[in-house]
Amino acid sequence: MESKYNERKPIPRELPEMFRPPINRAMRTLDRSFFRRSVPLSAARIFKASDISKIRKELTKSNDVLSVPRLNAIRQVEGQDGSSLKALLLREDLKADDKSTWSPTIKELVEKGTVDLGPYDLTLDYDYWTYPEIIHSILPEDMDEIPQGFTQVGHVLHLNLRANYLPYKNLIAEILLDKNPTIRTVINKTEDVGSHSQFRTFPFELLAGENDLNVIQHEQDCEFRFDYARVYWNSRLETEHRRLVEKFRPSEMVCDVMAGVGPFAVPAGRKKIFVWANDLNPHGYEVMQDAVQRNKVADFVTPFNEDGRDFVRASGRRLLEAEPVTVTMHHKIRRDKKRKIEAGEEEQLPPPPTYTRPSFVDHYVMNLPADAIEFLDAFPGVYSGKDALFAPHTEQKLPMVHVYCFSGNSDNEVDDHIDICQRISERIGYKITVDDCVGGSGDQEVELAIHNVRLVSPKKQMFCASFRLPREVAFRKKSASDKCSIIEITIRTSLPVTHLSAPTPQDERPTPARHAPQARPPQGELEAASTLKLGADQNTHTLSLSEARLVIHKVLENKRRGGNKYEEPENLTKTLDYLDVFARFKDEENIKAVERLLNSHTELEMFERSQLGSLCCDNAEEAKSLIPSLQNKISDGDLQELLDELTKLRNFTE
Repeated sequence: MESKYNERKPIPRELPEMFRPPINRAMRTLDRSFFRRSVPLSAARIFKASDISKIRKELTKSNDVLSVPRLNAIRQVEGQDGSSLKALLLREDLKADDKSTWSPTIKELVEKGTVDLGPYDLTLDYDYWTYPEIIHSILPEDMDEIPQGFTQVGHVLHLNLRANYLPYKNLIAEILLDKNPTIRTVINKTEDVGSHSQFRTFPFELLAGENDLNVIQHEQDCEFRFDYARVYWNSRLETEHRRLVEKFRPSEMVCDVMAGVGPFAVPAGRKKIFVWANDLNPHGYEVMQDAVQRNKVADFVTPFNEDGRDFVRASGRRLLEAEPVTVTMHHKIRRDKKRKIEAGEEEQLPPPPTYTRPSFVDHYVMNLPADAIEFLDAFPGVYSGKDALFAPHTEQKLPMVHVYCFSGNSDNEVDDHIDICQRISERIGYKITVDDCVGGSGDQEVELAIHNVRLVSPKKQMFCASFRLPREVAFRKKSASDKCSIIEITIRTSLPVTHLSAPTPQDERPTPARHAPQARPPQGELEAASTLKLGADQNTHTLSLSEARLVIHKVLENKRRGGNKYEEPENLTKTLDYLDVFARFKDEENIKAVERLLNSHTELEMFERSQLGSLCCDNAEEAKSLIPSLQNKISDGDLQELLDELTKLRNFTE
């Protein structure tokens, strides 16, 4: 669930001064006993219990009853004879000993002898005041906002405090823990999501409560159980999860490429939608398996633990070749009713509904907003050679793709949409424009729709771009560079969980002698190469030499598993000899670390990143000489920092 304090709000001022908590700007350790105040008021004692309701209505109508948030105006008091009476607390400016402050209604009730007025000391303590009221009495006066932006996941409260609030982080956490009864743990994010993990988890510190992040989270009538430290979950996306799931129809086929623990997949399964749900995170995959069983959607939802690109590339063929699946939802009938039906005493029930899994994907969901657009390069050729199976030859449409992304929060949202379309076009190798929407002036078959999901920060907006996969993309014939006789995608399940993909032939030259001065090409040639143009291979996924070496060895291990004989072709042996000499990284963990480092530079093309991982240049000048397209993409300082990190990893290996 998302907290009711879902944004930074101004300091609360609704309480009159006399009802606010005492102030202590120097407090750094929470002292609950400090927050106590006695407020002098007046009360109208009611002599007959039967008159309480009537008198309360009269005094409320005359605005004489105390009206302060969260305070019950009816109190138990002692009468003059020691008996117990009910009393109504009166507005703070009405004084029992000053008749000039009495309203006509008060005077009339006193004259009738129905009530009498007397003093009443109202005691307020820590339990009365809210989190905003307490924290306002502690923070410096020059802080015109209070930290109220947090997300609740199960029993865990997740804060993302700004630097100026960090000196008060423990106070903030303890007060929030006190004021939210469903919370047992308060944590603060210390670095950005994904900064230390490709699985979008984040470093955090425990501020208050139990050190227990094993949560139970409910969403769309589904239950998820997971370790919040090991998987990604964002409660603020529940509305978006619901919006997209509502677009799917029973018996449709959905491929959820970055499924996480299943916030799209599991609710969709409950709607009798078939889902292949994939996630790279092994723990997320385990959680999703549990959620599928726990929510009884195993007939409809199948979890996968693969690289996103491989999953997309294999999905079309895999589904076409899969055995047909039909699910019959049998009626649940009580025994007595069943006997009556069999005896003819009641009418037969209608046939149970059946749901048949399609042989084609209807929707792809790609919910990894920081990187999902990068994975669109897996779609070209996904149905290569299968165009006769789709419209106009049949009634089958190509799938819709729903890809999440971030973009700048510009004043004109159209600019964000143009930016998103350009980025999509670059990855799929086909131009999509903002006019390609239903009713637009462009290609209406694309059915483009860009939905504004949420404002992440003042300069960062999250969007969902939905479009139908163009024929030119889906049926694109695979070039020779896409085909590799050494590695079959279908064997990839034997590979380690990483973003490695099948290698493609490319001109990976041996690294020049270390520290040798590099001759720069003529200026004209440098300018001509400053824009990376690879033709049909522009969006082909590429590997560094180290990654290619690792992939080939893993595939060979798989082929030889179980004592199977496999003779290496001569060209494969030569390739491995070459890679053994020139691959800079041999250790699998180091290769993964290099991949994570390079993939963090999303401003670079995959080809450029793989070249950097293969060449391991000493300095930025050398790198830009060998890879001219880097000239205007990355500063010398940032490039040198990247190269230094690669050197550290290489030295560690050596």
